[in-house]
Amino acid sequence: MPALAKAIDKNPNVYVRAAIWLYLLTGLRKKELLRAKHTDIDWRRGQLRLPDTKSGKAQIARLSAAAIAIMQAIPKVEGNPHLLPSSRKGKHLVDIDRPWREIRKVAKMEDVRIHDLRRTTGSWMTGAGVDLNLIWDALRHADLTTTLTYARLAKDAAREPMEEHGRRIMEAAGRAGPVAIDGGKT
Repeated sequence: MPALAKAIDKNPNVYVRAAIWLYLLTGLRKKELLRAKHTDIDWRRGQLRLPDTKSGKAQIARLSAAAIAIMQAIPKVEGNPHLLPSSRKGKHLVDIDRPWREIRKVAKMEDVRIHDLRRTTGSWMTGAGVDLNLIWDALRHADLTTTLTYARLAKDAAREPMEEHGRRIMEAAGRAGPVAIDGGKT
């Protein structure tokens, strides 16, 4: 992450920098973010209304304080309603592939795709122990089975209670180490 952060921050385009950071912070799909308009943001609730999603239905994406801070810092272009405006009057940023390739090269992460940033959101949430149902809701997956791909990345929740159980059994038995099962030779 430090190498990626440095590479993002070196990019000269403020809108590209904002987009990449927002992909990491929100888990939005590429087009969802690029098409976002200022009027889609509910600053008070910390939400972004997504009128045009992969499912074909409008959805709400929740925004962290970090994402909101970035969105508030993005320079507005008069007459352009888009959060990430392009140089074309009234249009949104469309193609960030070339700057993304440059960022990946600087970060030495050339095999990472934009969509992998969405996966990073789910992976980091899983690693932090966030319930998969909440990740499903946050990433707005149509089906929980898509979210379940992150389950393999989760900390083994059953391991800790089993370790504690094993420690307590051994302590109760007056043992400090493994039980000798081979006639006391171990």
